[in-house]
Amino acid sequence: MKKNSFEGNLMRIEEIIKYIEGNEVSLDDSVKYFEEGMKLIRMCEMQLNETEQKISKLVYNGEGLLEEKFEEGSES
Repeated sequence: MKKNSFEGNLMRIEEIIKYIEGNEVSLDDSVKYFEEGMKLIRMCEMQLNETEQKISKLVYNGEGLLEEKFEEGSES
């Protein structure tokens, strides 16, 4: 499965949920959609983790360098 954008993966997950909840697909197809959805969810989690690591920043606190997680609204 190729790596799509985070937003694209979320949209596909939403489509899959609608298909499964709509009861318009066979049980076999529901299982296939479920498996695809789970793969997409894992990919989204990996993308979020990678992004979180990129957002962390290094700051000097008077004693040395310290890794600090990015917080929305914080100023450097």
